[in-house]
Amino acid sequence: MNEEEKTFDLKERTAKFGEQILMFAKKTRDDNINRSLIFQLIRSGTSVGAKLYGGWWGRIKEGFYV
Repeated sequence: MNEEEKTFDLKERTAKFGEQILMFAKKTRDDNINRSLIFQLIRSGTSVGAKLYGGWWGRIKEGFYV
């Protein structure tokens, strides 16, 4: 597996992880106790993919305009 395939695999896995977090959050009972925990889970669970995407764009010089 070359570097590009590994990068794609990681992007795919983090996207699926974020989707699974959202599906879990939709199934969880909405009450005062769970609400703050679910919001935190969504923020932290989906930030993995966002940080990966930001780091990936940071490596591409054409993405930045000076």
